[in-house]
Amino acid sequence: MNTLMTIAITGSFLLAILYGEQPFEAATVVCLFSIASTIETLSDRRSRKAIHALMKQELKQVLCVENKTQTWIPVEAIAKDMLLLVRPGDQIPVDAVVVDGNSSVNESAITGEAIPRDKYPGNSVYGGSLNGEGTLRLRASSTAGVSTLAKIINLVDQAHETRAPTQQLIDRFASWYTPVVIAIAALISSMPLIIHLFGLTWLSSGWHFWIYRSLVTLVIACPCALVISTPISIICGLTKAARSGILVKGGLHLENAGRLKAIVFDKTGTLTTGTLNIEKIVPGPGENEANVLCLAAAVEQHSEHPLAQSIVREARSRNLEIPDVKDFVSKRGYGARALIDNQQIIVGHKNFFLSFCSSVPKKELVSILDNEIPDTEPYTTTIVGTPDKIIGILFFTDPLRPESEDTFNKLRQLGIEQIEVLTGDRYAAAENITAELPSHSLKAELLPDQKLQRIVQLQNRYQYVAMVGDGVNDAPALAAATIGISMGNSGSDVAMETSDISLMTENLCLVPDIIQLSRNTHRIIVQNICWVLGLKLCCLAMIPIPTIGKLMWIAVLADMGTSLVVIFNSLRLAAEKSD
Repeated sequence: MNTLMTIAITGSFLLAILYGEQPFEAATVVCLFSIASTIETLSDRRSRKAIHALMKQELKQVLCVENKTQTWIPVEAIAKDMLLLVRPGDQIPVDAVVVDGNSSVNESAITGEAIPRDKYPGNSVYGGSLNGEGTLRLRASSTAGVSTLAKIINLVDQAHETRAPTQQLIDRFASWYTPVVIAIAALISSMPLIIHLFGLTWLSSGWHFWIYRSLVTLVIACPCALVISTPISIICGLTKAARSGILVKGGLHLENAGRLKAIVFDKTGTLTTGTLNIEKIVPGPGENEANVLCLAAAVEQHSEHPLAQSIVREARSRNLEIPDVKDFVSKRGYGARALIDNQQIIVGHKNFFLSFCSSVPKKELVSILDNEIPDTEPYTTTIVGTPDKIIGILFFTDPLRPESEDTFNKLRQLGIEQIEVLTGDRYAAAENITAELPSHSLKAELLPDQKLQRIVQLQNRYQYVAMVGDGVNDAPALAAATIGISMGNSGSDVAMETSDISLMTENLCLVPDIIQLSRNTHRIIVQNICWVLGLKLCCLAMIPIPTIGKLMWIAVLADMGTSLVVIFNSLRLAAEKSD
């Protein structure tokens, strides 16, 4: 394009000099080309802060408890088998094994699992996960450079490095468009010599005539409209996407969205709401659901645990009267107990409940769980009871977003060949939650590097693959996919920075919307290119006709006219109102 542009501008100035006109055409060419180049640069600019955002999450110092003393050391100084002390609320610096203490650890940033996991001596913990309410003494099983979080950082970096950019359609076309136009202009300017050599006297019109025609050819073939046909369509598509709540980080990603053949979804926080809800309540012998929920809410109303908040929220939604309690005692991540009418009520994890009750409720609990095993396996459970009996059991689940099923149906209608759900959750839980979603495959219990490997496998088969996720654990897969799509409102900063497209509202239906918008944009681009080339070819066909003398005006009209048509045709994308 640059070569042809240079010749076209030079030709325009020569025409002005030869015929005493102002070089308006040349100035217009330069102006339009500069605008088009600026648009293209802006639309292709991509944020590259993901790795720095990940690094900010890492600790700088940690407590070392070697030789019965506590010493603050840099995270970089951690050696394998070193004893570390992690206090409540602190981030775990490296992969390690629990030596002493127990706590609930939030591993959602690494595994994608929504529920914090209880950790006891002998259990492994991931670097980058967040400790809960208990103090843990850990033995490092890795150094900072090879921890799980460090591996995620490296995977994101490598995925960006290996991403191959797709050339713009206009650039590929220009590889043969430019030499063809130059050859045609040179051929036309040398027509007097050809006429003389072959004796074509009936075409003889003199050097002046044919030089004029060759310069007109350069003006007609001036690529102004061709240059802006793609970027102006892209920028209008990006505008339309922004109005719909979709942030697309460059025209390349908008174009590639329409080519997708496979789409992979993370489960927790992406297909699901990320909010724990009470799925069902199983009362103990002689009890009812309202009493179970009421007593549980009474004890948990003073707790900030997500499960406790769900219990209180459900009780209030049912307009239940929540009684006051006395002597409230809580063990974060495990449960709580309090006195209600001088009766001790225990609410919490199964192990927490069993530590306070007699042998009678233990048998009742085993009986209830045995009867509920087919249904309860995918759920998180909370036991409500007294030291002497089971009052009831609450079952929690992270429900699907209401639009998930509709999203999958729309994707199938758009011709997406493969839809997969990848998650770090247990297979039984994931299968139960995604069972109602149409025609998809499920892979569970995956770590970030395993998600990345699956993305690579799908790319080898389908070439164009999208990953939709919201957490740090999704960052490598988001970076490696042809298009990474993050849940911008609820997703992590790392996921947003790593992704190519961010959904700024929690609506999965925007995924098929951006695919449809991409295809509409591609259709407009094709229309623009066809219109530009068609009109220019018609004008070029007039050049040999001697009776047409004022070809310069036709050339200017063809150049400027096609530019206006391209602009207004592209603006149709941005002019459409968002749903």
